Amino acid sequence: MKAITAILALLPAALAADTCVAECGCAGCGQVASVSFVQDGDEQVATAAGWATMSLSGKTITVENLSGSTLTVNVYGQVCYYISPHSSCTVGAPDHFNTALGMMVWQHP
Repeated sequence: MKAITAILALLPAALAADTCVAECGCAGCGQVASVSFVQDGDEQVATAAGWATMSLSGKTITVENLSGSTLTVNVYGQVCYYISPHSSCTVGAPDHFNTALGMMVWQHP
């Protein structure tokens, strides 16, 4: 019974880490990176060294925050995601998602 209780206690945190939070407002934020997507096998990947990565595989977007700061990662006019330090998330890509616009990373104050 203790094992089941311990597993259930971890479930909310595990689920929360899996879904990207759509959030475009970033008052007081500063842009720390702007990078292009590149083809990497079957994926399109944008990497802002030390800050974040965003990859598109099929219809799935994966975002990873590599930094110790809270970030908003966005593709202008397409998607914006709030992401906690040292975490990752996935979300379905919107129709007509355009990687040609590149990825911007904003650091929260």
